[in-house]
Amino acid sequence: MRKIKPQISWKLLRKAVAGKLDPDEAKHFEYWLSAGKMNQEYFTKAKLYYTKKKIEFPEFEPAFEKFLRDIPKRQKRIRFIRTYAAASIVILVVAGYFLYFSLFTGEIELNDISKFSKIPPVSGKIELTLSDGRQLMLDDKKDTYITELSGKIKKIENTIDYRSYHKSEIKTSKRNALKTPKGKSLKIILSDSSVVWLNAESSINYLVPFDENERRVSITGEAYFEVTKNSNRPFIVETNGAEIKVLGTKFDVNSYNVKEGIYTTLIEGAVDVKDIASGKSIILKPNEQAIISPLNEIAIKNVNVSQIIDWKDGRFLFEKEKLVSICEELSRWYDVNFQFENDELKEYEFSGMLERYQDLNDLLELFQETKAVKFTMEDDILKIWKYKNN
Repeated sequence: MRKIKPQISWKLLRKAVAGKLDPDEAKHFEYWLSAGKMNQEYFTKAKLYYTKKKIEFPEFEPAFEKFLRDIPKRQKRIRFIRTYAAASIVILVVAGYFLYFSLFTGEIELNDISKFSKIPPVSGKIELTLSDGRQLMLDDKKDTYITELSGKIKKIENTIDYRSYHKSEIKTSKRNALKTPKGKSLKIILSDSSVVWLNAESSINYLVPFDENERRVSITGEAYFEVTKNSNRPFIVETNGAEIKVLGTKFDVNSYNVKEGIYTTLIEGAVDVKDIASGKSIILKPNEQAIISPLNEIAIKNVNVSQIIDWKDGRFLFEKEKLVSICEELSRWYDVNFQFENDELKEYEFSGMLERYQDLNDLLELFQETKAVKFTMEDDILKIWKYKNN
């Protein structure tokens, strides 16, 4: 007689991974687990998915079954996998992009985004303000040299280079400023060889060359810094009442929304973050983020630094991020405004990675494929709606 292999239900397996089996269920689970190596390997994968990835299992069994089959392939194609408790889940991997969102199953009416007018990234120009007040609009397709004081500013592709001023004999420093429009980021090499990546809709103000005693810049928006070490001349970043002091390090400063707070994220080295109004300060360690609140309080949390700085490499990377925050970021790169059907939609959380510098329509398709939201287009306003069952 052929031996019948013991079976296990999806709900029972889920409870086993979560450690919530009652005595009778535990007995059945142990019998199933001892029945063969394949069952043990399956359960090992389930624990990997649940514990190491910190993911709550969905009830939608086929999605998880597919995930287990595709683990090796997915590990090569994506940086991380995160989601949260839900009735079911869509796992979406399209052309190297991925999105996750929790949802309820059901037939959904999809909008045909292909019928929308194309929404390409905004194509603005970088604005350079020189010490004499001249404002130059820089064409990103044209390389050029700009004479300023007794040195030359070199503009090659998407990089502004001030290193010719490093050994300059200029005794009086002059101030320059750079401003990025929507849809454009910029790499800047300062006179001390420190490197700054300026995000879209941001600005930076600095001396050329730096002062003998310190290297001080001020920013609005967001910038990522890789600071050349010089113990005799600290590097100081000012932004909206906050001051970040370093000697040599890698860090990101985000002051886009001062009503929520000013965010300083440390990648390497150490920084001293100070709220000027209160005088409070704190020293960060790598992988920590300081948040200065509108009430002048400073908090620290551990973060995934890749998520914070991937913008400089042309990607949108978000992990359990609210849809309203994602839309704010997208609006800095595309000439479009978002409008939500209701405030509930703003709180929806997504995780994923998307490439910049492509039509926004492609990204909207990915969001809509999660069957969580849908879009309609009216003039330059993208309206976001909740999916409804037929």
